[in-house]
Amino acid sequence: MKEKKKMRDDNFAIMWIIIYCVTFTIGQNLNNATGITGVATAPLGIVLGLILCFVISKQKRWKYYGFTSLKDLSYAKLLFLLPMIALMSTNLLLGPVMNTSVGETLLHIAAMMCVGFIEEVLFRGFLLKAMMKNNVTTAIIVSSVTFGLGHIVNLLSGAELLPTLMQLVYAVAIGFMLTIFVVRTNKIIPCILFHGIFNSLSIFANHAENTMTIRLITALGLTVISTGYSIYMLKKLPKLEFDENNC
Repeated sequence: MKEKKKMRDDNFAIMWIIIYCVTFTIGQNLNNATGITGVATAPLGIVLGLILCFVISKQKRWKYYGFTSLKDLSYAKLLFLLPMIALMSTNLLLGPVMNTSVGETLLHIAAMMCVGFIEEVLFRGFLLKAMMKNNVTTAIIVSSVTFGLGHIVNLLSGAELLPTLMQLVYAVAIGFMLTIFVVRTNKIIPCILFHGIFNSLSIFANHAENTMTIRLITALGLTVISTGYSIYMLKKLPKLEFDENNC
């Protein structure tokens, strides 16, 4: 009986990841076709996010997926989340620039905050928890690598190959960091906020000054900081017992 449930949870997670990838690839292509940032991805993100909220509520799995109080976080051991804050600011290193109109900027922010919520629920919620029933280490690796590799679909929306490959590398590292955070704290909200803000600030990036050399250095920095913080958390944060019955 338990094996059947594990298989159902695995298939459920994979199904939602496919739905998300297809939906947002179509949305991004519609954005590109209209030339308006976030015009399609923002409403699609809101709808998909609301559907996921309904699914979690129906399953009564909010706590199970990490939507728990932040009051008991060990902020001292987490360095007050300073590494995450540092990573979030990388898009502003060359100085913030208003690249689009106010309306398009707000659409982009809405879309990216939805992406932060959706991707964390799918990869650090559905997929991670489904696989943790078999093996925690394997779950961490698969969740992190799958999250990073998922960014390759950006090529279908017209993204350049080399920047996409660089994004794939640091996305795996960031995915590893966020996965370790959830595994060790059972709290997904900080990951959602980090993910959404990190993506949202890309609209203010100074693309004119962002040479390929700077992109490579930034990608390397993101990878090193994320990996280093992950190792730190593994050493400093206590292991949590995975409650297989709380599902």
